[in-house]
Amino acid sequence: RTGWRIRRKKLFRILRLACEGKSRREIAAELFMSEGTIKRRISEILNKTGYDNIMRLAVHAVTEGSIVPNMER
Repeated sequence: RTGWRIRRKKLFRILRLACEGKSRREIAAELFMSEGTIKRRISEILNKTGYDNIMRLAVHAVTEGSIVPNMER
C-alpha cells in the first residue's frame, strides 16, 4: 500500500496512541479533543492509507518501524 506514512503531526500522534492500544476515548482525553473528532481523524487516516481498520494500520506501522509505541503505562 502506498502513501500510508502519515506526515500530519496530529494524525501521526493519533496513530501512535492507537499503536499503544489506547481507545478513542483515551486518545481524545490525552489530546484534549472530543471522541467524535478522534473518530473523524481516524477515518481520515484510514482514507489516506487505504486501510479499513486502525489496528491493522498500527500493526503495519510498528512492524515496519515507522512507529515505536511507548508501552509504559
